[in-house]
Amino acid sequence: MVEIFGARGTLSGTVTDVEGNPIVGAEISFEHNGAVVDTTQTDNNGSYSVLLDAQNYSVKISADDYVSYVAVAEVFEEETAILNATLVKAGN
Repeated sequence: MVEIFGARGTLSGTVTDVEGNPIVGAEISFEHNGAVVDTTQTDNNGSYSVLLDAQNYSVKISADDYVSYVAVAEVFEEETAILNATLVKAGN
């Protein structure tokens, strides 16, 4: 049996605080048409990278004690799109 996959691309980035420090373990969800299609977390450098179908996504990045960040990202076939985020401390 042959499996056929759609066009895929990569979405990568770094999540930092306003001072430029990496935010480790930030939760990142990728939604398409209102459904979460994938999730990941940032590594020890605040970085993430995920392979996704080529299409538009609503990306939500959240971490304890920070205001959530939401953006739209477009992933293209066999390309790497970059979405970096700076999170602000909650209550600031």
